Amino acid sequence: MVIENGKQTVQFKGQRILYAILLGIMVVLLFYLFPEETPVFGISKWAVVGIPVIVYILFIIYHFIINSSYVYFSNEKGILVFRFFSMRLLGESRKSIEIPADQLGAFSIEKGFFGRRIDLTLFKRVGRGNAKYPPFSISLLPRKERDKLIHVLNSLVSVEK
Repeated sequence: MVIENGKQTVQFKGQRILYAILLGIMVVLLFYLFPEETPVFGISKWAVVGIPVIVYILFIIYHFIINSSYVYFSNEKGILVFRFFSMRLLGESRKSIEIPADQLGAFSIEKGFFGRRIDLTLFKRVGRGNAKYPPFSISLLPRKERDKLIHVLNSLVSVEK
């Protein structure tokens, strides 16, 4: 089974780029067409520029806080493969975790930021204990895909107990 959020990742990057381009075009046109300090549609042109800029900044901050990430999961051939990278503006380091299915010890899901940030932490069985992998965000996964992933992980953990 393969689970990934490539469509949501492309959509998010596209929204971010498109909004920045439209915002830039709007600012250039506004200051070119109305060079003097005259109201535009009865509103100060600084407000006409400021409101969309604030909305864009809030959009970027929101996705920074929930740590929107590309996530790929596969459990083919008895090996769990997780590939992920953050969609933040800086530092898109790509990471991969591969665990044999019979060595998955446990997993935990932590929610934050009003339930919008969802982090998955994996534990691999080693010797007498469990090794903890660094958490990664599954916030951008659609709910249906997230539920499938949790169901698969639950079934693998419960089989081993």
